[in-house]
Amino acid sequence: MFLLGILIMPPVLLVQAVFQPPFWVHLILWTPVIIVLALILLRPFKSLMFALQWKNHAEEAQWSDKDEEGQ
Repeated sequence: MFLLGILIMPPVLLVQAVFQPPFWVHLILWTPVIIVLALILLRPFKSLMFALQWKNHAEEAQWSDKDEEGQ
């Protein structure tokens, strides 16, 4: 989820610039935030994917062998 990285990186960099905490603080602080945001964004992105498939009339892929086409 590319958007998740865009949403997380500015606060991470701000915390690093202002407080300069050690690595383990970042790990403890941002791991739950990333997991929660990923779970929150999962449903809207799934709905968006379904809507785009509906709009573009997406179908199952059709695989065929060259022998069946007569080539």
